[in-house]
Amino acid sequence: MSFPADDTAPLLEARGLCCARGGRRLFAGLSFALRGGEWLQVAGKNGSGKTTLLRALCGLREADRGKILWRGIPIRRAAEDYFADLAFTGHRDGLKPKLTPAENLRAWAEARGERETAVAAALESVGMSRAAAVPCANLSAGQRRRTALARMLLVPLRVWILDEPLAALDEDGREMVSRILAKHLRRGGVAVVATHQPLGGEPPGPRILNLGI
Repeated sequence: MSFPADDTAPLLEARGLCCARGGRRLFAGLSFALRGGEWLQVAGKNGSGKTTLLRALCGLREADRGKILWRGIPIRRAAEDYFADLAFTGHRDGLKPKLTPAENLRAWAEARGERETAVAAALESVGMSRAAAVPCANLSAGQRRRTALARMLLVPLRVWILDEPLAALDEDGREMVSRILAKHLRRGGVAVVATHQPLGGEPPGPRILNLGI
């Protein structure tokens, strides 16, 4: 499915963001605007503020100054709509280790009101069908990362925030991330991706935001 068509106004926008940590300024005056089908690649050295920026975009921390807007409305005022349309994958996979990938996704699908039939399709899209019945505690780091990414395919959410999605993935896994991101963008979604490794392959060229320079 595709998302409803939008006008030319940005979907996700940052205006003059400033964030500090431990008394040290990470970035200031940071601005960008993303329309449907666009994505932003956030680059920078360790400690430059990539994860801090993504946490601010997810509402997990407040920016010290500036605004984050969803369809022109500050995300705190648009919280019900914005957070219902946002998917986030961070450094931690957020999986219950005693459950299998299928069981983890099934619980997440039920919480979102999604049909169980979507679970098998999501696991197949990330190459996890054969390991669907293995407890996550017994999976490799790359397999757990694939399972975490599969959650984003269960429900068509407009905004993807990905923090180092290529971590622990082999070449096939990196190509998989490129494919699912490209599909998300073709449907009119937007994405902000923090990664040390550029995504090659299918996604259209990103806007690049280099922190710490």
